[in-house]
Amino acid sequence: MRFYISLRKTNIKNESKAKFDEIPKATAQMSLFEMDPKSKAVHDMLEKIDINTISPVEALLKLNEILSVLKK
Repeated sequence: MRFYISLRKTNIKNESKAKFDEIPKATAQMSLFEMDPKSKAVHDMLEKIDINTISPVEALLKLNEILSVLKK
């Protein structure tokens, strides 16, 4: 009987440890005032565009360039 109780306690302990291991690890919190590098690169690219003088073809090329930056 004692062996069964000891075995059961060990089993419960292992089960709770396995459940604890399944909990996702905490990730670093994003800063409110700092953009991630991809967003910053896209922001800089968009600021350089003069929307009053760009042609539709140039706009599509810029859009393709921005998409390639975001996919990296």
